Amino acid sequence: PQGYAELADVRALRTAVADDPGPALDLLADPRPEVRRAAVAALTGRPFWRPAESAIMLGAAKTPDPMVKAMALTALCRANDAVTVSGLTGFLRDPSPEVRAAAGAALLIDPGRWPVVRDAVREALAAPALAADGPLPGAADRLNPMAV
Repeated sequence: PQGYAELADVRALRTAVADDPGPALDLLADPRPEVRRAAVAALTGRPFWRPAESAIMLGAAKTPDPMVKAMALTALCRANDAVTVSGLTGFLRDPSPEVRAAAGAALLIDPGRWPVVRDAVREALAAPALAADGPLPGAADRLNPMAV
C-alpha cells in the first residue's frame, strides 16, 4: 500500500484534492482496483473529514479487496463523527488480518474514542476466531489510562 502513495500521479492527486476531496472520492466508484487504491492513497493523511466524505470512504471500504479496505480505514483514522467511528468498529472482525489491524490502529489513534469503541474492541479481542491476532498493533502506545 505504501507504494501507491509514492507514485507521482497519486502525489499530484493528493495536492489537487487537498481542499476538496470530491474528485478523488469520485474515483472510488471506478471498477479498477488500482484506481481505487490510488484514490484512497491520495486521501490518506487528511487532517479533517466531513461526515459525508467519510461516509463515501467508509462505503469504499466495503469492498472484497483487502488492500482497499485497509487503506480506506487508515485514511479515516482522523474522522471523528460518530457514524464513521462506529462504522470502523465493524472492521475489527473482518476476515483479513490486515484489515483488522488497520481498523484497530485507526480506532486507537485518538485515545478519547475509548469510551465509544471499548465494547467493540473488547468483543474483537475476546473472539475465539481472532485469538491468533494477538494484541492490537500499537495498542499500548495509544490507549489512555482508563482503557489500560
